[in-house]
Amino acid sequence: MIIKDCIFETILIDSRCFRKGILLHLTNQEGKSTTTEISPLPGFSKETLEEALQQLKKIKQRLVTTWWTKSALHYLSNLGLYPSVYFAVETALLDLLTPLETPIPCQKYALLFGCPSEIFERAEEISSEDFKHAKIKLGHFTPETAHQIVAKLGDQFRLRIDLNRKWDFEETMRFCAHYPKDFFEYIEEPSTSVEDLLHFPYPYALDETLREIKDLTPYLQSKNLKAFILKPTMTYPITPYLNLGPEIVLTSSFESPIGIAQIERLIQRCGLEEIKHGLDTLRYFEYETMSDCALEKTSP
Repeated sequence: MIIKDCIFETILIDSRCFRKGILLHLTNQEGKSTTTEISPLPGFSKETLEEALQQLKKIKQRLVTTWWTKSALHYLSNLGLYPSVYFAVETALLDLLTPLETPIPCQKYALLFGCPSEIFERAEEISSEDFKHAKIKLGHFTPETAHQIVAKLGDQFRLRIDLNRKWDFEETMRFCAHYPKDFFEYIEEPSTSVEDLLHFPYPYALDETLREIKDLTPYLQSKNLKAFILKPTMTYPITPYLNLGPEIVLTSSFESPIGIAQIERLIQRCGLEEIKHGLDTLRYFEYETMSDCALEKTSP
């Protein structure tokens, strides 16, 4: 397959926080086209939007002069691509090489964050949408406030708690001691210290830690490690994690609807449709549809 056209443009994803991204449009020699998204998350991704854009410009000639086959995709690993660029480019090429004939709906859990009143308001909203599972970001609260939130929502949803490494080991242990071991699906990043995770006696999941440590062997030996939380925009490719044992949960980095659909296709290609993933982020945007986002697009 030859890429006939390679076009990219910047878009405004959310007008309130000026969240921006890049749309990559590829068209092959048969006239078939696809669009993917590159949206590094400011303050969290290793690359900035401008750095991603410059890398796209640098590899554009390579994209349109290579004869692409599925086996040729491994060449991408030699280009030193940023995760967000790698994710978008490989997804676009796969869309054209081996398009998914029948998209399968992905299972999702609801995302709850903000101040307590906002969390309760969102919880009421998602309850009407028949969500049964929810993740609550509690790391910025005191344990007392966290207990109050859990007390109100614990009977309504099967909960995943995200502490974002904001609490120390002892604080998290005291918090968890109030609940049966299986009360939460898992605690995401339960301690400020990575070393403490090896002694954590409750179900837990890794997110930020995966982007910082190279050797996962000690953690894989823990029976309490239940899941890897992977954001393809920040961690890509994800293949090294697929067969290590813990459940693979893919989550959004607040991409536009195009980026969310991109993650959904990755979920299907990896056979992860039976797992509940973290794709419930669009409700927090000013714009709800890609047509609205596109009104703010500009050419780089």
